[in-house]
Amino acid sequence: MHYLKVVFVRLLPHKIVTQLIIKVVRYALNRLVEDKGDEVGLSMLLVDFQNAFNMVDREIMLREVCTHCPAISRWVEFCYSSPAHLYYGELCLWSCQGFQQGDPLGPLLFALVLHPLVCKIRDSFDLTLQAWYLDDGTIVGNTLVVGKVLELLTRDGPRSGLHLNIGKTEIFWPSEDPRSRLSGVFPSAIARPLRGVKVLGGPVSVCPVFSSDLVVSRMTRTIELMDSIAMIDDPQSELLLIRACTGISKLYFALRTCSPAVFESARLTFDTSLRSHLERIVTVSGPGFGDWQWRVATLPFSFSGLGVYAAGDVLHYAFLASRLQSAELLATLLRSSGIVARGSSSEVALRGCIEATGSDYLRNPSEIAAPRLMRKLADIYFTRFVADAESVFSLTPRHVTLWRSQQGGHASDWLRAVPISGLGQTMNGRSYRCVLSYRLGIPLFSVPGPCSACSRVFKGDIYGDHAVSCTSVVGIKHRHNLVRDTLLDICFRSGISAGREVDIGLIDVLDRSLHPADVLLYSLDRGRDVCVDLTGSSPLTPSGLADFAPGRVVADAAQRKCAKY
Repeated sequence: MHYLKVVFVRLLPHKIVTQLIIKVVRYALNRLVEDKGDEVGLSMLLVDFQNAFNMVDREIMLREVCTHCPAISRWVEFCYSSPAHLYYGELCLWSCQGFQQGDPLGPLLFALVLHPLVCKIRDSFDLTLQAWYLDDGTIVGNTLVVGKVLELLTRDGPRSGLHLNIGKTEIFWPSEDPRSRLSGVFPSAIARPLRGVKVLGGPVSVCPVFSSDLVVSRMTRTIELMDSIAMIDDPQSELLLIRACTGISKLYFALRTCSPAVFESARLTFDTSLRSHLERIVTVSGPGFGDWQWRVATLPFSFSGLGVYAAGDVLHYAFLASRLQSAELLATLLRSSGIVARGSSSEVALRGCIEATGSDYLRNPSEIAAPRLMRKLADIYFTRFVADAESVFSLTPRHVTLWRSQQGGHASDWLRAVPISGLGQTMNGRSYRCVLSYRLGIPLFSVPGPCSACSRVFKGDIYGDHAVSCTSVVGIKHRHNLVRDTLLDICFRSGISAGREVDIGLIDVLDRSLHPADVLLYSLDRGRDVCVDLTGSSPLTPSGLADFAPGRVVADAAQRKCAKY
């Protein structure tokens, strides 16, 4: 009999270790019910202790710490050997049991108290599976044996301060064993769910409706959270929050631990809501946000997207990557049950991923064992989309060039900025929406009109290209000076001597003095001074966008500067 044993390694963050434990336990339980759910005679016991962390006996805890963790025993004795004073108004209470709230050692100390009980169960009974995550225990085996385990927990648990909460303890198996209803096997008050159970935040069941209902419930709460942040009425903050903590990031764990088939109905609801929120952020729910804009917005930054992921995309690789990378640990946990780690759900997910990516990448075992498998699968998946995009969507040369130009390095850094007004990292809502619309190829004007700054009219300029480089707008001068000052600051921090707006004594063919150099780097190139000139240009011409090709404007501007100087 094997039970899950986890070692906390210093190199692994606590959150990663926690997620690994929960994922493997969930995978193991779902594989058991998937493979042996039709067998009558097995039962799954979900243990729930009453107020577990606050009821632990401190004397037993101190003894276990001295035995297993002597290096920290003196510190733990200092913290817990004497009762703590708790003041409630004028009353003084004594804290004699459990752990102090917020104690980072709490999980470790609780595990040490529980460990002797877990070992006794392991040595006394022949079980199919025993897995514990702190006070959440899951025990699978012969129904009568599981009943004996419950008796042991009821009898020996209180000696350590662990009292069973029978009302929340559950017994379940897809094909219920009639013996579980016999008198004396299980308490009459124990819960007996029929379709499935919720273990460590996720479904364990062979009933797709039960699993789907749990996923829909979580998806609904995520949508409600996105609806709440809409009240901020700040597109920059809203997009950051949707990308970081209120969108698909709230569902990543569920996507990694539940089969893609469970999400079929929920993903459409989520993606429809996400599209509505993005459309409101970019265009205030106005026209222009079509299928192409939705597709680009839900691409990663490296593919010129907004870094907001759709559930329909993540489903293709999240579950499979997580299952494959935990296969070795899962196989160890299921060894005594005779069940192989990869089941039908994994095979279906594998076929779906290969079909979506068009790649046999996962057929190589060495690639499966590689780190960051989920990121690699995501890159393969979105790379295929990039290759097929022009044939799937009716794109103009402008859309293609604008999209590909955003794939360059640091082109999306401004989207990652946290809005902090004191650091100049905020944009007003109208400006932010205009930049997003320009990036996604959404027209800003229904008909071309005169520029409010210089009164010039540019034919076909419905996208606002002229506004980017209009020399009559104060903003372009500010951008020029910001880049110049940033370059000077970099030189200063790097120990390079540099000057700003330096008159270098150059004249043109008419003997007129040329403008001072924006930045002069002294003795940079083998003792010679280097002039740096900063220029902002646009591909727009009075007759429209004559040649919307990447790099064309930069090359032309450089050629003009070389001829001038």
